Amino acid sequence: MKIKKGQAAIATKFEDNPEKIINEVIIPFRSQIDNRRQSLQKIREYKYKCGISTDWRLYKLIIFNLIQNAVKYNKDKGQITITSNIRKDSANKSWFDTVIKD
Repeated sequence: MKIKKGQAAIATKFEDNPEKIINEVIIPFRSQIDNRRQSLQKIREYKYKCGISTDWRLYKLIIFNLIQNAVKYNKDKGQITITSNIRKDSANKSWFDTVIKD
């Protein structure tokens, strides 16, 4: 499934652990990362394990595409960093962020 601008099917929301999803998504890229001698760093900026209610199928697809691009377009011996954080806004709503840098 590809996501096109303005088009995305949202599945029913359910709860899961974001770290678990990120770890699952990395598995197919492990050999490419090793072959290109890229380093992968995962940073969790929140202090506790959490479960988040969201469309994990869509989240997994987005993270997969971003990691795929980071591995493909990063240089050999390059660094890939995945940072996750939970933030609260002024209305005390929680937001989960995932940032992927290469």
